[in-house]
Amino acid sequence: LDGRIAGVVHVTGDLDDFHADTGFVTRAELDVTGTRVRSVALPNSHMDVRMTDTMPVQRRAYGRTKCGGAIGAPFDKQAYLADTSSHGEWAVNGDLLGDTVHLRNVVVTRAKAPRITGRALLRGVDLGPFARLVGIYNAGPNKAAEGGSSMLADTALEGQLWGELIVDDYVVGHPAASRIRLFLGPTVVSRNGQKLTLQPPSDPVTLVGDALSMPPLTLNLDTPDGFSGGFVLRGGATKLGTDTTLALQADLVPLDLAILKRLVPRVDRASGRMEGSIRVSGRAVAPVIAGEVHIVADDVEIRGAPTAITDVHVDILASESSVTAKGKADFAGGVVTLEANAPFRGFDLGVLDSRFTFRGVHVTPAEGVSATFDADLDLAYDAKANGASAAQANLPRLTGNVMIASMAYTRPITFNLDLTGARAKRTEVNAYDPSQDFITFDIAVRSRAPLQIKNNLVEVQLGIDSGSVEVTGTNQRIGLRGVLRASPGGRFHFQSSDFEVQTGVIRFEDPTRIAPNVDVTAVTEYRRYSDTSASAGAGSGGGAGAAGAGSTRGGSLWRILLHAYGDADNVRIEMTSEPALSQEDIALLLLVGMTRAELDQLQAGGIGESVALNVLGAASGADRAVKQALPIIDDFRFGSAYSTVTGKTEPQLTVGKRLTNDVRASVTAGLSEDRELRSDIEWRLNNRLSVEGSYDNINDVSSSALGNLGVDLRWRLEFE
Repeated sequence: LDGRIAGVVHVTGDLDDFHADTGFVTRAELDVTGTRVRSVALPNSHMDVRMTDTMPVQRRAYGRTKCGGAIGAPFDKQAYLADTSSHGEWAVNGDLLGDTVHLRNVVVTRAKAPRITGRALLRGVDLGPFARLVGIYNAGPNKAAEGGSSMLADTALEGQLWGELIVDDYVVGHPAASRIRLFLGPTVVSRNGQKLTLQPPSDPVTLVGDALSMPPLTLNLDTPDGFSGGFVLRGGATKLGTDTTLALQADLVPLDLAILKRLVPRVDRASGRMEGSIRVSGRAVAPVIAGEVHIVADDVEIRGAPTAITDVHVDILASESSVTAKGKADFAGGVVTLEANAPFRGFDLGVLDSRFTFRGVHVTPAEGVSATFDADLDLAYDAKANGASAAQANLPRLTGNVMIASMAYTRPITFNLDLTGARAKRTEVNAYDPSQDFITFDIAVRSRAPLQIKNNLVEVQLGIDSGSVEVTGTNQRIGLRGVLRASPGGRFHFQSSDFEVQTGVIRFEDPTRIAPNVDVTAVTEYRRYSDTSASAGAGSGGGAGAAGAGSTRGGSLWRILLHAYGDADNVRIEMTSEPALSQEDIALLLLVGMTRAELDQLQAGGIGESVALNVLGAASGADRAVKQALPIIDDFRFGSAYSTVTGKTEPQLTVGKRLTNDVRASVTAGLSEDRELRSDIEWRLNNRLSVEGSYDNINDVSSSALGNLGVDLRWRLEFE
């Protein structure tokens, strides 16, 4: 403590207690400057202090001194201890702390139970220095010696206090006889940009006897991010001198939920209101807290959510032993309900146990992906528990079951076949930060119906073969465990060929990431109605020989088996055929209708030139642009194929449309001068039976302009 006190003291009086006016008076004018408590500076002060001392008058003399003076009675200890009368008083007037505190006629009697009266006017008292002092002393002497004030300067409270304290009568040690009034002015308290403002009430806070009563005090909170809300505090306390009993209530001023857009970055829009109240009662050493909060929202839009949350009703109730919450809202065409409970003791919250129920929720997380599901999920949180690891300690845990009623994937897939077999693997960077985890998962996903995948590339139904798919991990590391199996009858479309899926299994085995491992086998029959070797002459090599081996009426037929397996990031594709062809010949046969040997015989150019148009359509994004501009088209792609009329590979365009779930049509037109046209329509009667009609205008036998019509009947047989 540093500072300087300067002043003048006057003492007058008569110390002879045998005189009628015995006693003395001390008057002092003091100036306090340069005051510093540790490193906190306080403004200057000026005080006028008057002390009086009244001595009891001696009524009789018990003797005389040698000089004739009267001798009083000896000291009576018992009388001194029993004396409760006032022997004078202190009277203080002054202007303190930089003229912000004005003391007027503050009188304190000099008795064993002093009585205080007077007034203190508060005119913008700076709360910052006092808040820093409290922070330094709470930090301890070592921290304060190391510069604690500078360490706490950025987070210390700031503000001003206005008001007037009137002490009509206060007896120290006997509050039951007290009468005090406090008129509050426009007080402001701020910290880190957050500001709490008190609106001046018309009536004072009063202390009468041992009872404290408050008029409604309206406080408003403003934050830098735009939040503005307040509450009204009322009530009081009794038995202040013995066992303090509280009776306080805070009513929340109705809050417009539009403020959520400023407080929560992911909230794009919110409309509604929140209101409620909190009550604190019982003994101050063990208070009972109760209250309620009601939230009603018309809609809340959260960035990344499938749809807005509408018609929200949430009620939060607090009793002396627990906090409960119930809510209901419409979400994505379904209904979501909430039930939560947590034990409550004093100001300590116990384990949170909540349940979310989803019924009939329909979501479309991306274009071409839709699902309808029901779910029963439990969210538990224990702030005092320790997790399995330090990184997962005290994280909320979401568990439960999700039942998928239907799921469809119709989003187009772009598939490029790599003839070289070389694929660039995706580079993975482990940027996992455990401190960013805020929830853990343990959810079982089941399905009532097969999962549907129908697009330009795949038509398949998937069932959960393992009974359920387990969703585990955290919000940063979501993992899946389970097995999906394809139902018989699925199709895989590649160029103009349809592969029939015989077996299909997708396995998820990593509890910390979504890492599917696929194993799919599909088969197709590739029929070529005119043998290219006839126009090119006798060829050499496996390709040409194989072409002739399967000839039917001058054409060729191959049965091609496709096997795709491996991790989703590095799927390996192997193809075999009957008659036997190399994988390169099979790929070329599917892409351009000829094998490598036939291309060489016809001098059709390099493989890159033969398939360039296929790759160009996918790489340029032309197919995606056309499908977006014309939504009625499901399949639009450029390609090339061998023409029996011109004897070389010609560019072509394919347009496809799914008319219904079971009817699919496509048309392939040549872009050369010959204008070759092929079309087909397939009608799947069921998973085992389908009818396919075809037409083309390719006629290299006669001059008829009718073209060729064909009908295929496909019947699937299953053996166990």
